Amino acid sequence: MAKVQTHHDEGYMAFGCVCTYFLLREYANIETIPDMCNSDIYRIVVDAIHEKTEISEHEILGQSHRKEVVDARHLLVYFLFRKGFIPAEIARRMRLTPQAVGNILRKFEQRLNCGDRLFEISYAQISKQLETH
Repeated sequence: MAKVQTHHDEGYMAFGCVCTYFLLREYANIETIPDMCNSDIYRIVVDAIHEKTEISEHEILGQSHRKEVVDARHLLVYFLFRKGFIPAEIARRMRLTPQAVGNILRKFEQRLNCGDRLFEISYAQISKQLETH
């Protein structure tokens, strides 16, 4: 009789997990970073945004509605998503609702193409910096 592999067996990955991983990676253009924990990835992204925008993590995660802070917040959500974070995890780390994260992600392309040169420059610089990580 053949042995049925269960989720308790070593090396087992559910078919749904494999499909989800490939769908996310291939179709959502999500970058994968081997051998890094979520906290390391989060720190790299936050530091890159802070370096380019000169806005502290405390301000980004705060309640400010100043345009430059909102821009930094949107960049943080977008780049965390690109690095593989799911919206619920982004929401938890940033103290936002998952719906707010979803709205930011849905409207990001529109915000990028609205003609705000400073936002475009910040996006390009951060994107280039994060390519190496």
